[in-house]
Amino acid sequence: MDSKKGKIKSIKKVRKILIFPSTSNIALEIVNALKYETSFELILASSLPEISPYYLPNINSDNFKIELKKFINNYSIDIIFPAHDLFLDWLADNWGNIQADIVSDYPEQIRKYRSKLQTYIFLRNKVRTPEIISKFKNNKYPIFVKPDKGYGSKNVFLIKNSYEYENIPKDNDFLFLEFLPGKEYTVDCISNREGKLIDFVIRERIFIQSGIARITKIIKDRKDIENFVTRVAELTKLRGAWFLQVKDDNYNIPCLLEIGPRISGNMTLMRANGINTSLLSILILIDKTNIKITKNMTFEYLIRNLHSTLKPKIKLKTLYIEFTDTILINDNINPFAVALISQCRNFDINCILITKHTGNIITILKNYDLLNYFLEVIQLNDLSKDRSNYIKCMNSIYIDNSYTERTKISKELAIPVFSCDMIETLVTHIEGHA
Repeated sequence: MDSKKGKIKSIKKVRKILIFPSTSNIALEIVNALKYETSFELILASSLPEISPYYLPNINSDNFKIELKKFINNYSIDIIFPAHDLFLDWLADNWGNIQADIVSDYPEQIRKYRSKLQTYIFLRNKVRTPEIISKFKNNKYPIFVKPDKGYGSKNVFLIKNSYEYENIPKDNDFLFLEFLPGKEYTVDCISNREGKLIDFVIRERIFIQSGIARITKIIKDRKDIENFVTRVAELTKLRGAWFLQVKDDNYNIPCLLEIGPRISGNMTLMRANGINTSLLSILILIDKTNIKITKNMTFEYLIRNLHSTLKPKIKLKTLYIEFTDTILINDNINPFAVALISQCRNFDINCILITKHTGNIITILKNYDLLNYFLEVIQLNDLSKDRSNYIKCMNSIYIDNSYTERTKISKELAIPVFSCDMIETLVTHIEGHA
């Protein structure tokens, strides 16, 4: 037991999961899905050392295979969770050389369904697939052009006339396909080890940017798409988490766009409704567990907003914070302020309340169940006294909604000061000083 905090230390085996590349939207969903699972330690690596805690070279580097093997050995990696299509392709081609479990279907399944052409050929006449148009002879416009193994809508074109058609390279892996004018949908799926579909959610892709559905909505009234995905699942027998994309044709009949044998970035919405596909994929593919799902279908929309990360993290020993208009705003507790104080306690950072509140601050803190959050409570009954006289630790930060107080402390003590708008960000950007 940790005597300082009264916590019981875990003695169970913690498996290390490499998530690569950790900078993708897929990785963001995997991390959020697994970060509170105490059986795992997440190792986040990318080819951008400024962003990720761990570095691996680009998969196109000549030494990638050697460096990945070293990484697995050096950090005792138990499981690899691929977070990009190209890394998934690489793993399929190097499957036997990887000394770690891989959260993925079989290599032959990856190769087949990462290729749109192979997918269309396999499923042709079994479900609605797009018409493939000759690269060299054509009189149908518009034409939709995309790579056979693309990702993120890169190198995707809509050709509207013969001039545009003549200027598209014909000597690469582009597919020339019929244009589908209707609405676009993603169906997020989870299947068991035998490839039997366990559950799925249909989402309309309402607003798409750079291949990512920034706004997506669960659809419950498309029996034709339900039948479509059930048939695809029966034919493909994909395992774990996977998805497919369909689009309505001129007659509002769903037509297959592609199949993704991996987590989709927007499986966040599925997880919010009780189906954690990242965790379930590990249980199904690695732990070989028979699972049952309880979903609640509470949330209907997902809107993806910009998330910011700042570096470096702030290392400190003490947090000084005001009460009025900072922890308590309009008689309501600021939940992010409480989260920040809780995070400080996790890092053994001292939390000291320093306030000019005129009421009985101890009673008020008790009424809000906040008193035990602080190592010390300093109430300045003499409003002429400066807070700076009571800030003793220079390895600290000060938070206050008052610009005047922040400016004064910054000038006199030269410590970082922050306003309330930064509290939410600080929750994930502090750590204890060594």
